[in-house]
Amino acid sequence: MQDITETKPSARRVREPPAPIMQGAVLCTIHQAAGLISRGERWVYEAMADGRITGVKSDGRTLIVVKSLHDYVASLPLAQVKAMSRR
Repeated sequence: MQDITETKPSARRVREPPAPIMQGAVLCTIHQAAGLISRGERWVYEAMADGRITGVKSDGRTLIVVKSLHDYVASLPLAQVKAMSRR
C-alpha cells in the first residue's frame, strides 16, 4: 500500500517577475509599475488613490501612465549619504 500524502499549497503567493516595459510604452500594468520603481503593488494602488501617479481604465483593466511614474521619480529628493570612514 502506498502512502499518499497531500501537499498543502504554500501560504505565500509567489509572483512571476513583471514583463519588461517596451521602450516608448505609454501604459503599463500595476505589476510592471511596481517592478519599474521597486515598490509593491499595494503602494501603486495607494499612489493612484492620492494622486502621486495616474491610472486609467481600459476594457476593465487598470493601467498606469508610464510618464506619471517618471514624474513621480523625478520629484523625489536626492539621497543624502555620508561617506563611510575608513578603518
